[in-house]
Amino acid sequence: DTPLVAACQLTSTPDKEGNWVACSQLVREAAQRGAGIVFLPEAFDYIGRSTEETLSLAEPLEGETVQRYARLAR
Repeated sequence: DTPLVAACQLTSTPDKEGNWVACSQLVREAAQRGAGIVFLPEAFDYIGRSTEETLSLAEPLEGETVQRYARLAR
C-alpha cells in the first residue's frame, strides 16, 4: 500500500509556542485523516523578524524544540 502523505502550510512567527500549537494541530489532524507521512514547511518552528532575533531563537539539534517535535512524530 502507498502511504497517504500530507503537506501542511502555515505562516511561522517568532512565537515558538504559537507555532507549536498550530503545527501540532495540523499534524494531529493529518494523522486522524490517515496520513502516514506529514511534511511541515521550512522554518515551521520559528522565523525571526531580524537576523539578531533569528539567532536568539536558535537551539541546538538536541534542544527542547526538536525533542518536542520528535515526540509528536511518533
